[in-house]
Amino acid sequence: MADTTVTGKKQPLDDEDLIDIVTRAAGEAIGPHEGDLERDSVKANNYYLGKLYGDEVEGRSEFVSREVFETVEWIMPYLVDVFFSGDQAAVFEPEDDDDVQSAEQETEYVNAVFYRQNKGFKIGYTWIKDGLLNKLAVVKAVREGCFGVRVESAENLTEDQVALRIAELDPETLISSEVTQQEDNLFSLDLKFQESGNKTVIYNVPPESFRVSDTRDCISTAYYTGEFYKKSISELREMGYDVPDDISDESGVTDLSTLTDHRVSEVQSTLLDGRTDLRGSNPAAREVEVAEEYTFIDIDQDGFTELVKTVRVGKTLLDKSVVQARPYHAWSSIMVPHRLHGLSAADAVMDLQKLRSRLIRNMLDNQWRQNNGRYAVVDGEVNLDDLLVSTPHGIVRENFSGAVRALDTPTLGPDAFNMLGYTDTLMERRSGVSERSTGLDPRQFNSNTAATTAELVMTAAQQKIHLIARIFAEIGLKELFLGIHRLGLQFEHPGMKIRNNDGKFIALNPNAWRDRADMTIRVGTGNASKTQTALSMDRVMASQQAIIAGGGLGTLVTPTNVYNLAIDHAKALGRKDAARYFKQPESDEIPDSGPSENDIKLQEMQIEAQETQAKLEIEAQKLEIEAAKQILAEEKLELEKQRLEFEVRRHEDENEFKLLEAQIELEQGGPTKLGND
Repeated sequence: MADTTVTGKKQPLDDEDLIDIVTRAAGEAIGPHEGDLERDSVKANNYYLGKLYGDEVEGRSEFVSREVFETVEWIMPYLVDVFFSGDQAAVFEPEDDDDVQSAEQETEYVNAVFYRQNKGFKIGYTWIKDGLLNKLAVVKAVREGCFGVRVESAENLTEDQVALRIAELDPETLISSEVTQQEDNLFSLDLKFQESGNKTVIYNVPPESFRVSDTRDCISTAYYTGEFYKKSISELREMGYDVPDDISDESGVTDLSTLTDHRVSEVQSTLLDGRTDLRGSNPAAREVEVAEEYTFIDIDQDGFTELVKTVRVGKTLLDKSVVQARPYHAWSSIMVPHRLHGLSAADAVMDLQKLRSRLIRNMLDNQWRQNNGRYAVVDGEVNLDDLLVSTPHGIVRENFSGAVRALDTPTLGPDAFNMLGYTDTLMERRSGVSERSTGLDPRQFNSNTAATTAELVMTAAQQKIHLIARIFAEIGLKELFLGIHRLGLQFEHPGMKIRNNDGKFIALNPNAWRDRADMTIRVGTGNASKTQTALSMDRVMASQQAIIAGGGLGTLVTPTNVYNLAIDHAKALGRKDAARYFKQPESDEIPDSGPSENDIKLQEMQIEAQETQAKLEIEAQKLEIEAAKQILAEEKLELEKQRLEFEVRRHEDENEFKLLEAQIELEQGGPTKLGND
């Protein structure tokens, strides 16, 4: 290993030398404040807003197509829904079994800082749109004091009350106090306090305000980064800087970009009615340009560079300190290898927007000439006033027939419309946005289209958008949340409480946290995806129940597994208070297989119930037998009755035969036999 000992230690850099180094680095840095990056940034924003191109001809169509706007706005809902529709945008993965609780606590912390301490949705929305419109989108996460001035007034106080209130004041936070005597020996008290706090704050950095040395493809290793923004004299004083009213922000470095000037001029022209200086008579409200810069400088002259943060206004140094890391995190929607500034989604379609605008302008101009054509007239033989007024059923006076002749205007053929279709194809290839991917093409999806076919078409069309989402997750969002975690590890104190997604307050213990590098970006789900997730969880739950029914509880499935699935299933259905419906098991230990006292009592009760049931069944069977005997006796009685009736009828028949034979014998005078006998 080479000897890195430095002999002859020099004196640390003084403020003047430090300012010179930083100022030179700022002048050599690149960004959308000047040069090609400024031109491309202004152009992309103008195309997005649909502004004129500057090559318009008076009397011709000035139509502006909006491909950049449509591309950005069609991609935005997908990315915003993917990353910011849930309660947790990022999750820390535990590194071992002992790290599970800490990882969960740190996950709750970083998401609470992003969503609750800051306007997470707005920050994420702006960051994504910056990345789609510009070559580099930047956010800043920094531990910052929250400064402000609080005014307190009270009236009708007695002298003792005033004295007591003044005695309670903290001289370190008190700015001024004023006591005024009122009538009836009463007093009024006016107090002004300096308020301060400390928390992690996240800002969107306008692309034109950020500058970086063009030597690395990563912000963390760049020689220089700088952020230039406007602050009023009053705001600087609230931040703790002692600045005079006449401080100058002239430093010889390029001013803020043309894009910033355009934004300011638009606000002045649309909202302020052209008024430019509303605070000229108020020195404390005057704004100056502040440069917050991070540069690798050997500030203590020991032979090794340190990351030095400087805050200055022009050549006046307000603050300097050595820091561990830069607070900036950036991403590009289209990455270019070995370059920090990539390409934007707008870059991919800007030329197509101008091409389509020209094509449609030509078509509109041609249509206008078809309806309002050119004419050849015989000089002096036509009333030109009549000819120049194009009205329906209008009259043009001429001295003889044929004095006015319409000049032919060629119509645009199908090639113009084919060219528009070709530009649509090019835009789909470059951006991934099309009628099919947005679900607007009626020819692609109909009642006969299989669901799998539709899904394949959507998936193929959105591959580019999925890639943009992956870049934002890994390059942008992951690094931001790691930065938030690093600030919490460095500045948060044990005992601080935050509210988790279940509504419970948990106490933080940053001393038990680890320096994280393993993080999973958890994407949110839209309504359709939530339904699919819930259905897939239903299948997992059915499999889990089958395993438990087969005796797999404690081997393949633990009580914690069952609890986690129940919680995730409830969250997939949109319930944020899932913990209200399920209790987390204290352990995964399964009770012994031997019966407990309750089980024995339950078994005895089951046996007794079975015996009672058996007795009831026997009694029921006896009743059924008795009923059957009764029915049999009734049937026998009925048969005997029928037999007796038969015997009676038989005797009656025999008597009738005997009487008939006797009557015949009397009539014939001899014996007579009837029947077969």
